[in-house]
Amino acid sequence: ILLQSFRRPLTNFPKCGILFHGQKCFCGKQLPCLCTKTTFLLAKSAGARTEQDTMKAETKLRVAACAAGFALPRYNDLPSVGLYLDQTVQFVNGYFRSFCGVELTPSMVSNYVKKGVIDHPIRKKYTRDQIASLMYIAVSKTVLSIENIDTLFKMQREHCSAGTAYDIFCEELETSLSVVFGSKAAQPETTLNDERLLLRSTIFAAVNKMYLDCCFDALRQEQALWSDILPDLA
Repeated sequence: ILLQSFRRPLTNFPKCGILFHGQKCFCGKQLPCLCTKTTFLLAKSAGARTEQDTMKAETKLRVAACAAGFALPRYNDLPSVGLYLDQTVQFVNGYFRSFCGVELTPSMVSNYVKKGVIDHPIRKKYTRDQIASLMYIAVSKTVLSIENIDTLFKMQREHCSAGTAYDIFCEELETSLSVVFGSKAAQPETTLNDERLLLRSTIFAAVNKMYLDCCFDALRQEQALWSDILPDLA
């Protein structure tokens, strides 16, 4: 309503007389300046609301983009030659750059070796089996203790090879990311053995945490952006 009322040409305002607005009065000569400033502030405020709505949509897109196109190399695609510790950490972390907290450090890997969760490197190099295990650890450590991770490893080794277990992990992780981040509909429930059910439950819990971390990170970025913009609208 206010914006419509100010569409009246400024030259039509009376040059004399007064306008009462609340407890303030303005002479005719002040009206053009008053209305121009008020219209400007209202327009900026309306623009801010529209931009804020757009930012919310952009935030959702930013979160969804974290998991867009995510894929892990299958067992046969992992490095066939051994990698040194720093190379191994860089290789694993390279696949999880979009997710806060899903990462390894050299000291973590050394600790897993010390605890017997993964085998000792051969001539200081980590093999395909060890890299596959570290891929799983990087994800599951956000929701499981290292002791529980070791228990899952032992259960899987009793039923399948390291390569098969790793490929199943990749499939479960990619499916869970697609469902939780909204790019794919949930699949119908199927009957699973105990090992597969524990794996799926672990991954689903980890992926939900990854989703929440991405949401909160995007919201913090949005709030930081608006804290810079809003003072200019005052």
